[in-house]
Amino acid sequence: MTRANAGDWLPPSVIDDIDTVLDDPAPHAVVLGRTGDGQPVVARMLAARMTDAAETQDVLVLEGEDLAGEDVHERVRHLAGRGARLVLVPWTAAAPVVPHDLLASCSTLRLRPWSEQDVAEYLEHCHDVAPTGELVRTLAEATGGHPAFIRHFTSLRRSPAEPPSVLDPGLWEHALDRQMATLGPTARTLVDELAIGFMVHRAPLAPSLAETDRRDRVVEELDQHALLGPDGELLPLVRHTVRRGMPVHRIMRIGHAVVEGISDPTPHAAVIEELFAGGARCERLADITGDLGDSALHSAPENALAWYDRSEASGASLSDLAPRRAEALLRIGDVAAAAHICDLVLASGHDVDLDRVVSTAIVAHVERGLVSQARALALWASGALGTVPAVDLLATREAAGDPSQDDESTDTVAATAPTAGAPTLGRVAAETARHGLQTSLTGATAEAVGQLVKAAHLLPPAPSALSPYPVSLLAGWAALHVGDSTTARAVAERARPSLRPHIIQRELLLGWASLWQGDLSGARSHADRAAAGLHDSQLRNRLVLAGLRSGIARRTTDEAAAVQAWTDATQCLDRVEPDLFSLLALGELNIAAVRLRQTEALTADLDRAHQLLENLGSPPLWSTPLNWSSVQAAILANQPSAIAPHATALLHAAEHHPFAARLARAGKAWMHVLARDFDAAEVRAAVTGLAQVGQAWDGARLAAHAAARCDDPRQTASLRELARSLRDPDEDRSEPPAGESVPGSILLSEREVEVVRLVLDGKTYREVGEELYLSPRTVEHHMARIRQRSGAQTRRELLERLQRTLHLVS
Repeated sequence: MTRANAGDWLPPSVIDDIDTVLDDPAPHAVVLGRTGDGQPVVARMLAARMTDAAETQDVLVLEGEDLAGEDVHERVRHLAGRGARLVLVPWTAAAPVVPHDLLASCSTLRLRPWSEQDVAEYLEHCHDVAPTGELVRTLAEATGGHPAFIRHFTSLRRSPAEPPSVLDPGLWEHALDRQMATLGPTARTLVDELAIGFMVHRAPLAPSLAETDRRDRVVEELDQHALLGPDGELLPLVRHTVRRGMPVHRIMRIGHAVVEGISDPTPHAAVIEELFAGGARCERLADITGDLGDSALHSAPENALAWYDRSEASGASLSDLAPRRAEALLRIGDVAAAAHICDLVLASGHDVDLDRVVSTAIVAHVERGLVSQARALALWASGALGTVPAVDLLATREAAGDPSQDDESTDTVAATAPTAGAPTLGRVAAETARHGLQTSLTGATAEAVGQLVKAAHLLPPAPSALSPYPVSLLAGWAALHVGDSTTARAVAERARPSLRPHIIQRELLLGWASLWQGDLSGARSHADRAAAGLHDSQLRNRLVLAGLRSGIARRTTDEAAAVQAWTDATQCLDRVEPDLFSLLALGELNIAAVRLRQTEALTADLDRAHQLLENLGSPPLWSTPLNWSSVQAAILANQPSAIAPHATALLHAAEHHPFAARLARAGKAWMHVLARDFDAAEVRAAVTGLAQVGQAWDGARLAAHAAARCDDPRQTASLRELARSLRDPDEDRSEPPAGESVPGSILLSEREVEVVRLVLDGKTYREVGEELYLSPRTVEHHMARIRQRSGAQTRRELLERLQRTLHLVS
């Protein structure tokens, strides 16, 4: 229950100020504050205390009407001359009605906003219940610590424990009506402007302040009515309440005045949004909201879409907005919707911003996995419009398996590009990238990668132009295709394109680079970040992501993750056309298909991929990794005959491609291992070569296969140790315990956890050994030591304890 004397409660700080005034020898006092600060209550308490101290002297409180009129100075001087002590409460704090000759004999008590502690103590005083910290904070912020608003709030609330809906306009309408009843017309207009987002002391400045020569006086009027907070801006509760109750005609009046005078709408974005939400509509507002959408297009495409919607609602042309809206959809990853809008524009025959429409559509088709459609559109646009950059046209054609060195359209575009303007770095980069792409088809792999990397470094670090295959990412994929994961990572880390699909591609490239460097944790992190930003319609990126996750699962022997990655891939395969820059993923999925006995599901896609490469002349740079993965798949499937064509292709490429040479040497060594006719030194050399070009995992498998087929115990141990060192380069050979012992569990080393996990999956000791590059006898010894430590009497009891142990360490 609210206490009856709550209206007379004063914060301890005010009581301290009263004591200070009483200690002052000055006979009179002035109490200053804003409307509703409680000056009468303070003045009466001060007068009562002064009366007790003066005993025989009269103490008079003069406020309101007592201090009105032309003769106020004479009356105040007369009362003071009779020996009375005065407590004056003037209407305005800035101009106290006190004769100048009496100012020296007055002590001033200035009331300040309540602190959060004052608010908390007042609420507790009113309800005998300690309020929540959230209520205290929100009430203090909303009211600016103004006592009148705080007292009003508590008069409407039954308990401070109720939800603190402090900004509910319904709480404040009547209180604000009283507070604003005496505002002048300019000040009232200013409140309306501030309620829709204008500011007093910073941009966007309220129009009323810019137009009046009484700026300080108008702001002072609002402050005296306690409508401004500690920061000098409109109180939150005032802004919310006034904004909700503002009629449309007032919003329209302000809106028309504002939009006609705006040259740069960016600082006024919040105001424009409020005007639109309030019902303001006009032709100029349509232009302004469209401009705001354009300014947000690269940095915040979601906001750009919202601005374009407002522009359309304000009367903007749909055909004018369509190209920009399509680009915004592309930048948030909704490539299907972007492509649909572009198709509508192209089919309509309108020539509004066709360059943007074509660029958007080409990127959207690539991201959806429709590389042939992207190629067709690029070819049409290069002839009909002449606007597709030569490097984009070339990359799109090569990605689709369309050899283009002898094509006149590409050469024509490339030849005219340098003369179209100054030889900027951007033009030089594009020309260098074009040469790099063409060279990548001729066999000079190192030169091709060097040109692409050079082009990537010439470009700005954050290009915003739409491109189906950004040069920096082309350079990264090319570097990976020659086994240079370090360069691939460096190029990808430097590239920070603002287009969201390209950011996802960048994460995927970094993930593949980490995978080839043996950083499986980093690869998983990049895969997760790519997945977080993927839109459902970005099927190409989803396929590349599935390939990356499949590669991670293979290297961590995570069967569940491998199955999930394969499932994700199969949802894309029928709808995505393989392109030149997604072959790494297809190769990894080829190995996964063999492991999961699902090879028929990938046959058509592999045939298309090999046909694509054949159409390009089987360039070693792009074909080598796919051939190597095909070798790995054939080995895994135990089909030596299927190795031959891919091994032959690697041998042919080895003449001009060092990466292919290392893989060819490893493939040859592997065939000898399968035939049980190999030299251990040659195997070690091949394994070392694989590790140097990012294929350490496959090198470990080669060493393990050779160890399992070697008749020399020393060579067997050496090869097995080589396999283990490549698979776990940082493994602690002392095998420390994996965790503290728990009743019912078994204390296991990290290696023993791996062995147990595979045994519980139903694998034989030989299969476990092949997975972990151990001999079957070593696996058997691991299990024997585990059983001895466990104290289990039966196999069933042992397996139960092992299950419990894995649950604890997982």
